[in-house]
Amino acid sequence: MCGHNHSHQANTQHDFHQSTGTHADLAYPQPQTAARPCPKCSTPVQEDFVFCPNCGTELVMACPECHRAVEAKWTHCAFCGAELVAA
Repeated sequence: MCGHNHSHQANTQHDFHQSTGTHADLAYPQPQTAARPCPKCSTPVQEDFVFCPNCGTELVMACPECHRAVEAKWTHCAFCGAELVAA
């Protein structure tokens, strides 16, 4: 508790429906702008995506030597120079 003289009860879904009666007024997060195309299907994907949501292509993987994130299309790690073997 925070030390103040009040209750810390979470609102339940029931309380939500009584207070507003609808989910229509909820604010949903807006998708980020796509930064690059998937190398396999060209679907726009965000920079932080690990897999393409359209075709499942792996977009980022870990270097087997230094374990840093590398692009799936790279042949060598840009951080340690290790050769990246395609799965």
